[in-house]
Amino acid sequence: MNPIYRAEVRHQDYVLRTNRSPTLWIVVALVLLVPALIASGAFTVLVGVLGARLPPIPLFSDIDSMSEVFYTVGAVSLITMNLAHYLVVALVSSGLAVMSVQREQRNRTWDILVLTQQNARAIALGKVAASLWVLRRDTAIVTILRVGLLMLAVDLIRDLYVGSQFTPFDALFLTLWVVLWTVMDTVLSVAAAIASTLIPQWRPVMLPVALAVRGITLFGGVFWLAGMINRMLSAPDRLGFIVYGLIGLMILAGFVLVAMRVVEIAARLAHASPYRAPRPAFRNRPPSADSEPRAIPPLPQGEG
Repeated sequence: MNPIYRAEVRHQDYVLRTNRSPTLWIVVALVLLVPALIASGAFTVLVGVLGARLPPIPLFSDIDSMSEVFYTVGAVSLITMNLAHYLVVALVSSGLAVMSVQREQRNRTWDILVLTQQNARAIALGKVAASLWVLRRDTAIVTILRVGLLMLAVDLIRDLYVGSQFTPFDALFLTLWVVLWTVMDTVLSVAAAIASTLIPQWRPVMLPVALAVRGITLFGGVFWLAGMINRMLSAPDRLGFIVYGLIGLMILAGFVLVAMRVVEIAARLAHASPYRAPRPAFRNRPPSADSEPRAIPPLPQGEG
């Protein structure tokens, strides 16, 4: 296993454990997240698995019972926490990636890392993979919230398509698409942060590019999901929306490969790969006849 990955996982996990927010803020976050997670799970089971139809969301004066209160609170919190928690995870993932490089530079351990047998690609993969693993729970929460919101959106718009059907297979494919989209989106965020930190001269360019790419992947993912749902509900043939979804994943995977390549180049420019020994300026040639050492004449011996 990559030793850089193991070291980064231990350090970043320690940072998260020892630098948590005060208990009050954790309680507030749970109060906001728990209704959203419950609503997401309920909508996923009801719409995606059982194929049930959700009732209209009652708002304000339309609420007449406690069940409608819970239903409204769950739906509203699901919508708001999708954006809020996504922004938090994006900032935390970028911050951890930046600190993983700055710590090496601040503690002067980067030069020691250069002397190891790990090349630039191993360093880049270790840094990115460690950040993803440490934030796996937060990324999972973002994914669950997105899937629940997606099921709610499908239930709201499928009445607009006459004769449309939404099967558990459709829900499973959309769920897998959202999972891969969320993971690759997080990889882009971490990779851009690491590349901009390895080469400080790149920051004026990398930071705007990173924000632009995150915006493209976020809004592009939403646009692609809308296109998939439109093809899924409007056409009886399921092959169309499956191909459309796979094309979107291939485009996103292309962004990820380019981002990882940029991180590898940045690590190499930051001397993460040792230089090769330069070739000698001249080759060894056999000595010529003129270059052979001359015999030293013997010293004259003194007369007895």
